[in-house]
Amino acid sequence: MMTQDLHRMGRDFDFVNTRAPTCNEFFKLVGAVRDVKEIVTFSTWKQRALDYATAHSTSPLARIAAVLDSYTDETAAGMFKSLSVGEHVFGGIDYPAPLIDEHFVDTYLNRIYTQPNRNIEDR
Repeated sequence: MMTQDLHRMGRDFDFVNTRAPTCNEFFKLVGAVRDVKEIVTFSTWKQRALDYATAHSTSPLARIAAVLDSYTDETAAGMFKSLSVGEHVFGGIDYPAPLIDEHFVDTYLNRIYTQPNRNIEDR
């Protein structure tokens, strides 16, 4: 858009994926890609993440662990809520959002982690 659709410059755009999976579906995809058999509650994951952050105080997770403090199983979904969508949208007809499937998740995880075949709980 920045190089081809100059008439759209100066507008604020929202990003929307109408085909986005739910959180549970997304984590099932992550589990399938990384061969993880267990999907746990948020509180279980949070405790494991905080334990990891404590044991690895220089890790990226340790630097952001405080973000998790106020969330519970009941409120964790609120992390993913967004504001209402504005007038200009990426992810619609002109700029469709990608399908989030196993290939997409694998590519995403490989870009995040330098050792792509490690188990998620090791990260």
